Amino acid sequence: MDQPHNLPFIKGLPSLRHAAHESAQELWDSGITANMRQGSYDYIDFLEDIWVKLAEFYPPLHFGGLESRKYITKYIQDRFSHHRANLEPDGPGTGGTIVGVMAGGHVIHDLEEMIDDTVCTLSLNSESFDYQDWKNKWRGKA
Repeated sequence: MDQPHNLPFIKGLPSLRHAAHESAQELWDSGITANMRQGSYDYIDFLEDIWVKLAEFYPPLHFGGLESRKYITKYIQDRFSHHRANLEPDGPGTGGTIVGVMAGGHVIHDLEEMIDDTVCTLSLNSESFDYQDWKNKWRGKA
């Protein structure tokens, strides 16, 4: 983790996340389901790109023997499927249009946690990186 090219990228993630979140927030605040879903998709795309970039710090094919983008894309698809199914216990289409918005919110939470977990793991052996400070900034608490 202490490679010079890793730390500036990782340290900059909280401010990048904040900017992407603010952009999505405008769409979420519109109250229009299609806009709210688009805000989630845009933000999810951002988080996916961040996680893919972090995955470059691992050996090739480290995640399930797959290229990292494929692994992460599948993870996102699976999380959407899980959350939609969970939000519609009476079957697909029974929860209305809000289910897409809610599922997107849950997927966002999952991705933010996975990025946090990845940075935590990457920083385990680093003496020059304050993970707790980074985590507070990532969660908007600093």
